[in-house]
Amino acid sequence: MKRAKIYLLSLLVLSLPASSFAGETPKTLKETLGAEAAAMIFSAETVGSYRLGSMNVSPAVMPSFGAGKYVAGSPGPSLTPPQIKTLQGLLDKALPYRSDPISNCRFNPGVALQFFKGGKSLNLLFCFSCDEWAFENQGKMVYAQFGSDRKALVALAKNLFPQDSEIQQLKP
Repeated sequence: MKRAKIYLLSLLVLSLPASSFAGETPKTLKETLGAEAAAMIFSAETVGSYRLGSMNVSPAVMPSFGAGKYVAGSPGPSLTPPQIKTLQGLLDKALPYRSDPISNCRFNPGVALQFFKGGKSLNLLFCFSCDEWAFENQGKMVYAQFGSDRKALVALAKNLFPQDSEIQQLKP
């Protein structure tokens, strides 16, 4: 009986996502993306928003994200200075970033934010199904889980896309 319990516990541990293991070192955005990308996020001139895949629009008309995997369906408003400050506060902490999606969920973002500074841009994609965000910078993607920030991120998405029924139905 004791061996059966140990075996079941071992199976459970092996089925956990890699981010659940102790010893995974959280990193800041500066450590993960580099100083220039982090500076772009924390001193952005503007931050634009996009609803991904909400309409059938030609990729030639709208920007694409995630190395072309995700096409913006419709543009949203630019973030206000208070929204940018709130978002920067959520991003200004060390997290265990990875080069692949963390959960066993298929990463399919519904919202993208685009940070602009000095003619350059950096993208942040949100998948509310997987509770993960991904930064895209120069073709490189890094992922992290929302954790306790889901409520604030859902509130931001709902504020940016008040007419979008799918976004409005998201649970905090």
